[in-house]
Amino acid sequence: MKKRVVMLIILITTILIFCSGCSEGVADEEFITYENNYGEDDQGFVEYVVERVNASRRTNREYLEDLDYLLATLQDNFPLFNATYRKHSVSIHELFEDARTFIEQRNVIHDQAFMHILETQIFQPIVWMGHLSTMHPFQYRMNMEFIESNPESAYDSFGSVQFKALTNPTTVAFYNELPYTGQLLPYNLSTGIIEDNTIAYINLYWMVSLSMNTSEWMESRQTLFDFYYEIQDFQHLIIDIRGNGGGCRGFFPHLIMGPNITEPLSASFYWFINADERSFQRFQEEFVEWRNLSLEPISSEVIVNMPYLHEEDLEGFDYFILYQFRASPIEWNRRFNGKMWLLIDEWTASAADSATLISQQTGFATVVGQPTMGGVASISPVFFALPNTGILVRYVSIYTTDLYGRNNYEHGTSPDIFNRPGLDAMETVLELIHEGEY
Repeated sequence: MKKRVVMLIILITTILIFCSGCSEGVADEEFITYENNYGEDDQGFVEYVVERVNASRRTNREYLEDLDYLLATLQDNFPLFNATYRKHSVSIHELFEDARTFIEQRNVIHDQAFMHILETQIFQPIVWMGHLSTMHPFQYRMNMEFIESNPESAYDSFGSVQFKALTNPTTVAFYNELPYTGQLLPYNLSTGIIEDNTIAYINLYWMVSLSMNTSEWMESRQTLFDFYYEIQDFQHLIIDIRGNGGGCRGFFPHLIMGPNITEPLSASFYWFINADERSFQRFQEEFVEWRNLSLEPISSEVIVNMPYLHEEDLEGFDYFILYQFRASPIEWNRRFNGKMWLLIDEWTASAADSATLISQQTGFATVVGQPTMGGVASISPVFFALPNTGILVRYVSIYTTDLYGRNNYEHGTSPDIFNRPGLDAMETVLELIHEGEY
């Protein structure tokens, strides 16, 4: 169990996931990254890096300039300063102050050491809030491969701001030097039979994208459709997304829900957006999948029906979208006809959290477990390059809530049924099934 938790932490803390723009080809799948063993003194890590690549020969002043630029950008665009404090009891400003002191007291001699400081001093203590993180080198290279293989559409897919950040010469140089030990998860799902002719099981480890991982998507489709055919007359299907950090938001509605529903289903949540002239232009450029959506002015009539909303969080926001996340039936005459169960835990996040919300709101499945990590109502994170190092930083710049005003990153999504005392989600479901409590 401890080994599983450690691996989940490594995956989730660097999860960079939420591919709501999957059809546009932007790479937002999640990958296991290198493990950070960063302590009070970074000298050991720096020596490790310098053995492999030449030092960047920057001054501490340049790293502090990048640190200040990062904070200024987040202050203008990151909507979760208050929610982060409420959830983690830590101030983002204090984290930056501590990081500044940390750098000032040391001679940081390489860009990779600076990247490590950002991750361990700022991002990891507030894990997952707004997808805030540096872009992992595997994901960067996947994005660049997409640009190289789709030169005519890549600029439009990423938006002008993000395309320029990816192709910025300083960024290219940084990521070309950066070694990594991360790897794509070897497979994204498995299937099995728990009780013959009664209980079947699907474990989803991550959600692949049709545009970015076409072969994996098609393999997943074949595996799942064959399995639905095999178990169509079973009584129960348990879908396990515990520890699933996300990936492409379209995976679950297309390949899990679509073949097993007979009418369209949808879940709803709110997006709040800063739409001043500069921010709105960037919003339109970066959020390609939203260009045809209409924005409504925030009004007291909307807010009054959201009892859990922290109105101070909306300062600087002008518009909202009541967004519907939809699943449509797929023509398929061998759908599963029994009861669906969905298992979640505190590491279920992003696209997997979307699967949780739509299952719960529509009744597609009974959700069992612990509250998720959140990210359901989000979009593909945007990213920008730090001016001196070229390091790419990712974040979500909209404020997201459920229909009652609860911020999803702060609260996650709660299950229909919590784990029974002393039992995990699977054990709880099996007890419910055997007791006939459903």
